[in-house]
Amino acid sequence: MQKSIDWARAREKYEENMQDMKKEIKEMNEKVHESKRKQEEAIIAKEKMEREIEKLRKDLHESRQQSVDLHEQLALERKNTDKAKIQGKAALRDTRKQCSGTIESVKWKEKEKLQRSM
Repeated sequence: MQKSIDWARAREKYEENMQDMKKEIKEMNEKVHESKRKQEEAIIAKEKMEREIEKLRKDLHESRQQSVDLHEQLALERKNTDKAKIQGKAALRDTRKQCSGTIESVKWKEKEKLQRSM
């Protein structure tokens, strides 16, 4: 009879151990699944960040190109402005010469009229 009690206790202990082990296995599986889920989320986040970085690189490249284009445009405008200044100065000089010549001509004609009238 003692043997059957011992066997019953051993069987009971075995069942408890099996339940504990099943519970631990279940907890480990849950941790594994949670870890896999977090890993997948991290991979998705990494891919999203890589796409964003690539977009920012592209934007930076476009901004640099726009900056170069603007500098070239500014240099061209400065060159055109310098040309316009030179042309304006030449036109002003020519206009002054013409005005000066016209004034001299008018003065000379007035002198002639004055001399004839005397």
